[in-house]
Amino acid sequence: MSQRLKNIYTHVVHNRKGHRKGWYEEYKSFVNDVREIKKALQSGLNIRDSNTFIHTSLSNNPTPFDAFISKFIYDFANGIASRGRSVISGENLNKLKSNSSFDKIISDIITSPSKENYDALQQWWEDQKIGNNPLLINRMLGACTLDVSTTADNGKFNQIFYWLQNEGLIKKYPDEEPQDWFSKNIFLVEQMRLELSGFPEIDNFWINISIWEMYVYISNPFSLKKQIIKYGAPGTGKTFSAIQNTQFYFAIWKDEFASENEITHSDCIDKVQFHSSFTYEDFIEGMRPDSEGDKVRLKIQNGIFKNFCIKAAKW
Repeated sequence: MSQRLKNIYTHVVHNRKGHRKGWYEEYKSFVNDVREIKKALQSGLNIRDSNTFIHTSLSNNPTPFDAFISKFIYDFANGIASRGRSVISGENLNKLKSNSSFDKIISDIITSPSKENYDALQQWWEDQKIGNNPLLINRMLGACTLDVSTTADNGKFNQIFYWLQNEGLIKKYPDEEPQDWFSKNIFLVEQMRLELSGFPEIDNFWINISIWEMYVYISNPFSLKKQIIKYGAPGTGKTFSAIQNTQFYFAIWKDEFASENEITHSDCIDKVQFHSSFTYEDFIEGMRPDSEGDKVRLKIQNGIFKNFCIKAAKW
């Protein structure tokens, strides 16, 4: 197991499971629904037959097919991923459902979420001329198989996919292999399972969630800005969340670069409150009176920021 990947997973997912427990349960529930639908389809039932949904969470819904398709394709969040800006109208959703080939293309991807059926779904969607919605297609796949991740956005997936390779945390993906989202996902999920095998309290749902979490907190350049501005009314938790963020990133940094050192989080954090009387001399450096016996003289003294820079330079 890659020790570095293990450390990242520990801090990004394992130690923060409480933050993502709701997503985990919703993800697991919807995937299990799709599995039950798959069994029903394989037994010969039609996708529109209400009996297809009898063992799912939609069994008591008066229109289970419509409710399922809405969650599978249309809803903002469906347990796999949010649709972001990839949106189709209700009118276009009804247009899809009324298409004579809709039942077959959806049934095929549920019963056999293969590369062939993924490509067929993409081509079918394009033929409907309702817009380009790869994220919606990708998250449909994410509901049908755990062999792809929940990171349904192509650009965001590529960000974490290549970051993990560039950091040497997974093997390089061969250039001669297909470069589409589905194929690279299959490779990445397989690598993550291999590298994290034996990790306590882990399953394929958590592994797939971890890929998104690593994108958000590690590989996404917007999460690694050196300056972050939090704004809002007093008492809304800005300082509290800022300290939590620093604890999170410090733990990852220490495991990777200073695991044998006794440095603590409190050694690496300082808090400054700017107010009307706070000066350059307070922050950087300035002349301050210094007494020696009955004599007073001016002496250069470091400000808060300069002292912090001196501490930071040690690492």
